Amino acid sequence: MGGQSKLDAAVLGVLEQRHGEMTYVIRNVLDSWRHVGWKGLKTRQVLTACHRLERSGQVQELHSGYSVQKCWAITESGRQALKDTAHDR
Repeated sequence: MGGQSKLDAAVLGVLEQRHGEMTYVIRNVLDSWRHVGWKGLKTRQVLTACHRLERSGQVQELHSGYSVQKCWAITESGRQALKDTAHDR
């Protein structure tokens, strides 16, 4: 699994556990999973992954009370992609 798809799967994994999280919170959760290799991950990398996942219909942006911070949730398509990834292992 490439770095991009690994990050996408990790973002989906966070959003499956924690509905409606801000981009920086997703980054913080992944950073706390240092044993998985996410030390040094940048928020902009997570934002790029979220936009990529949004284009593929696997996450959706939720309304946020903040003008700049984005909030994300996994879609049913994202849950299915996560299951498919787990079955491929």
